[in-house]
Amino acid sequence: MAIFFSLSIFLGASLLFIVQPLIAKKLLPWFGGSPLVWLSIVLFFQTILLLGYLYAYGLTKLKSHFTQIKIHGVLITASLFFLPIIPLETHLVSDVWPPISIFILLISTLCLPAILLSASSPLLQYWYCQCYQTDFPYRYYALSNAGSLLGLLAFPFLLEPYFGLKFQFYAWSVFYMLYILCVGGCLYITYSKAPKVSVVTTSQAVLKKSDIGAWTLLTFLGSTLLLSSTQVILQNVAGFPLLWVAPLSLYLITFIITFGHPRFYVREIFSGIFAILCATIFYYPSHHTLSFWVQIALYSALLFSGCMICHGELIRLKPHTSRLTTYYLFIALGGVLGGVFVNLIAPVLFNQWWDFYLTLFAILLCAGFYYFISTSSFYAHFAVKGIWLLAYIGLGLLLCYHINTVNVDVILNHRNFFGSFEVADKFPNNEEYHYHSLTNGNIIHGKQFVFAPKRNEPTTYYSQQSGIGLAIAYERQLNQNKYRGLSIGVIGLGAGTIASLSTLNDSLRFYEIDPDIEKMAKQYFYYLHDAKAKTEVIIGDGRIKLLEELANTGSNQFDVLAIDAFSGDAIPVHLLTLEAMQIYLSHLSHDGILAFHISSRYVDLYPPLQALATHLKLFTFTTVNDEDLLKGIFTSKWVLMSQNGDLGAFLYVSQNLIFPPERMAPLWTDDYNTLLNVIKW
Repeated sequence: MAIFFSLSIFLGASLLFIVQPLIAKKLLPWFGGSPLVWLSIVLFFQTILLLGYLYAYGLTKLKSHFTQIKIHGVLITASLFFLPIIPLETHLVSDVWPPISIFILLISTLCLPAILLSASSPLLQYWYCQCYQTDFPYRYYALSNAGSLLGLLAFPFLLEPYFGLKFQFYAWSVFYMLYILCVGGCLYITYSKAPKVSVVTTSQAVLKKSDIGAWTLLTFLGSTLLLSSTQVILQNVAGFPLLWVAPLSLYLITFIITFGHPRFYVREIFSGIFAILCATIFYYPSHHTLSFWVQIALYSALLFSGCMICHGELIRLKPHTSRLTTYYLFIALGGVLGGVFVNLIAPVLFNQWWDFYLTLFAILLCAGFYYFISTSSFYAHFAVKGIWLLAYIGLGLLLCYHINTVNVDVILNHRNFFGSFEVADKFPNNEEYHYHSLTNGNIIHGKQFVFAPKRNEPTTYYSQQSGIGLAIAYERQLNQNKYRGLSIGVIGLGAGTIASLSTLNDSLRFYEIDPDIEKMAKQYFYYLHDAKAKTEVIIGDGRIKLLEELANTGSNQFDVLAIDAFSGDAIPVHLLTLEAMQIYLSHLSHDGILAFHISSRYVDLYPPLQALATHLKLFTFTTVNDEDLLKGIFTSKWVLMSQNGDLGAFLYVSQNLIFPPERMAPLWTDDYNTLLNVIKW
């Protein structure tokens, strides 16, 4: 009969964690595709986990097991009213800070089911101990984390590639009802086997404040390392569901290992590995230029070894089983505090990744401290002190070197909900080559020469021979007898480089989700200021704003509409679906051109764009231009779509037209899309 406890704990954890990327993918289009949507959702579920553990703690303080069973039975029955758990856009509160809006939406969608799922592990472990009088129930916590891991990995590998979101939400609701049936079996067993009244002796109940502080601190550090390293990965590597769940999966694996088999944690080994990885990242400040898989391996090893230290020390400080729910309560509290620190406090305090760097040092300090207090030999004490002091001095010097190197010529570092960016002043002593650059993650998003005769030259991915340059040139030729300028729309502002391609009488409208980008573009770059066209910047998600304009003022009749809204190498998939395409086409003139900037080291977006063009009966052309670093021009890849097939002849003459190999790709919609099959493995 104990199988009901195993099934309930495993299934509850799976459902709790599978819903997180599912919800995140549903919400991404509503918040501009920001990678911090995922981190806000993680913070919400950390908070829910704390509430669930607090509920379990309070419930188990009731002396009557029958009363505990009745209360829990009523609540799990009431949670059925939340099914099916499908977030509704009508529940969004648009005039508040995005993380708060996400919290409000999720509370109205699945608050009670999520709290009950969170309470499953500590509550059912407690009842299991009461029924079977076991002394080590912590393997059930490992089982819970195994279920969580399965849920996370199922999303990118089993669900997202094959099923739409609507189907996944309904399937989740069906499995939630199965979970309730399993919990019902646990309630029956507890009612039958557990003593009527719970009894705890005084000796068992004693808790040290130092232990409570250590539980909270260690889980705080583990949570902070998870979230801060995830931010760095999403910013510097790529942002798609597989990289949402990979760090969290490693985090859960460390719980599975340390709580299931504590002997596998060897402090000296993991501390040494962690220190070497920290030194590697600090010593090699350009590690983000490494290949995709090398970066993933580096960050993953760092996260895994750091969390093994935190969770390995945590299980060594486990209390008596009578204090099980208290133990899990402070574990959850530490996780929430870590989420609050990384998501809410760090972006205000730091304009760089100091939360990431400081967490690395704090974990090393904890490892050294616990090794020190666990060693009785005087000489070992002395040796440990010396080694860790030297290691700290060495790592501190490497961090200073790292910060100084990555901040060479940087005149602005900025970080907010949408990510971080920096502006650099390069070669200030060389008038001809002096320029400002805008970098987001490891991608340059704009570059402008400061020297007046050169400062209006189009650079980076927007030269005259780039896809966007050719699209504008073709439309100018097509409309030369109409005595009017062009109407150009651009999703994604950057430094505003595309403004240098405009001429007198043109109108140019940028859509930019981050208001700080507009301020930066006007303060450090001249493209908007010097533009010959009439320019305006609309703050907000481009897709949402275009839809609002279509409803309020009708079609903009753009001659060219460019979609260039990458963040680092993160891909805003909601801008590349059938529903988004229909909005774009509604704003396009009859012979207008859609221009997609698809330069990326990690994904190939041509196949899904080709599938969309085929579905909508559009002509599709791909261009690649040569680089000219002396002029600040980079190689760029653009896909141009139009109802006008004559565009192909114009592009053929330009000699920049290429013909990518045909690759089959499913049609991307808001309900179904996956980056798994477009990754450049």
